[in-house]
Amino acid sequence: MAQADGGKACRMCGEAIKAQARKCIHCEAYQDWRGVLTVSTTMLSLIVALVSVSITAIPTIKTALTPDRSLVDFSFQGGNDETISAFVQNTGNQPATVNGATLRTRRGDKVVEFGLSSVNEGAAVGRPISAGARELVIYRFNGRYGDRAVAKGKAGCSLALTVTNYNSQQQTVARAVPCERLEAFAAAHDALR
Repeated sequence: MAQADGGKACRMCGEAIKAQARKCIHCEAYQDWRGVLTVSTTMLSLIVALVSVSITAIPTIKTALTPDRSLVDFSFQGGNDETISAFVQNTGNQPATVNGATLRTRRGDKVVEFGLSSVNEGAAVGRPISAGARELVIYRFNGRYGDRAVAKGKAGCSLALTVTNYNSQQQTVARAVPCERLEAFAAAHDALR
């Protein structure tokens, strides 16, 4: 069939085909938009299979690449003459236990350290913090006391929590605390030293 006969040439093989033909009768190449895509059916099937497997495997891969650990942090909430409170959060994927704490306050040219124990339903024990959880932890003075001399202007106030991680390792998480928010607690326990 010549082009004068109302035919056209195939895009792939160049043979004459009818003008309205969607597929070449010689090489079976599509003449419409499908002819532009050079992806075979086999290749398309492999791509679909790969995407499907990848979607189902992503949670497993994420779990394998994420280490099992506890990530504990806190923010100081306040204090009165008997207790200190901190809002503790665990952003890790494993639980942790918040144990004791140390409160450091400035008294003239000395840093005074008060030992604190967490109070959980009236007993001085560690406070478990689940993975992804946030808890308000209350601390009371546990009778441990110490002081040491420091250079003037170098000492600030801080609260340091002792945490036992999922893998049984202890760490200390410390934050600076405004000294004026600790005055009532420090004054009430200064008489005990």
